[in-house]
Amino acid sequence: MAIDHLIKRYARGGRFPSLPSELEAYVMTTVRNAALRMLKTERARVLAESQATIDALRTNAGVSSEVRRLLNHIPDLPVNEYLPVLMVDLWGFTLKETAEALGCGISTVADRKARAHRRLRDWMMGVPVR
Repeated sequence: MAIDHLIKRYARGGRFPSLPSELEAYVMTTVRNAALRMLKTERARVLAESQATIDALRTNAGVSSEVRRLLNHIPDLPVNEYLPVLMVDLWGFTLKETAEALGCGISTVADRKARAHRRLRDWMMGVPVR
């Protein structure tokens, strides 16, 4: 609760007027580290769920060998490309929902998804991937 209050005060004025600069730096570092820990935890959870989705698709008897090959390459994508492909193509989120969840713009999600599709296509065709 106290951190929420400090963040709101900082957002309004850009500084904590009653705190010495060393304490302000300490508070901001603490808040940043807490946010990074939360992101890492959330990313680990999403990656675990996505691996379960991919494993379930791989074991589905109706999935062709080419689709299985493609699914084997999805976890090799960079994370910033992996999550949009996973959320939009496998889980059925819209671009807008994915952008909100990832904290970026819709065009960014679409661009990352397109790059991932190009990378996956190149893997499938045997083209060396950069």
